[in-house]
Amino acid sequence: MNDPEYAGKLDEIARIAVRRQYYILRRSWGIYYAIWASGFTFMLLASMIVFTFVSGLKGYLILLSLIFFIALISGYLSRRVFRIAVRTEDLRRMLDNEYLTWSRKYTVYYWIIFVLTLASAALLGYLMPRYSYYSAVPFLYFISYYVYSHLRRSFEGIPPEGYVSVLSMLAFAIAITSTMFAASSYLRGMMTLISLTGLIISWFWCSIYALYHAREGLEIG
Repeated sequence: MNDPEYAGKLDEIARIAVRRQYYILRRSWGIYYAIWASGFTFMLLASMIVFTFVSGLKGYLILLSLIFFIALISGYLSRRVFRIAVRTEDLRRMLDNEYLTWSRKYTVYYWIIFVLTLASAALLGYLMPRYSYYSAVPFLYFISYYVYSHLRRSFEGIPPEGYVSVLSMLAFAIAITSTMFAASSYLRGMMTLISLTGLIISWFWCSIYALYHAREGLEIG
């Protein structure tokens, strides 16, 4: 077997391997949506329980500690789920020059947007010291970008549930932003409750849809 033919066969095998991992990746994303939908649910329940028994600054500090703990656990579980995605991305880098170029640009864009997010959060915290928790709002927009960009890194074509997850997170970010202009704390609370509930429902749906359709990847190629 001559070298070009051998290299061509190896290249085809590698491409088939990437296509086969569509199933694994979509299933991983389905589990990821379930993890964070559960995490958002626990955050919502924690806020209800905490403010039922504790008020004022002490209540906010307890809630922030619980949210941080829930996010830490969810992030750890997500990282465990996506171990395979790292190997898939390395394979795509080797096979697709256009993807390699885009991946390098993404790394630059990622850090630029992250720095702008930190700056925006600091500015909001400075301008609204009484409502310093609004400094977290820019990170909601960053999460929308983060999920979208990682979906692009995982799939050549983003599945339907991927767009739903990004748009629902973006809608949640916009809803929380709009609470800055709400006339009362009751209205702010209701807007937050409704938007967060919508986000939870959307991400649970994304999880179910992704897991149900993941096997489509086994039929590709």
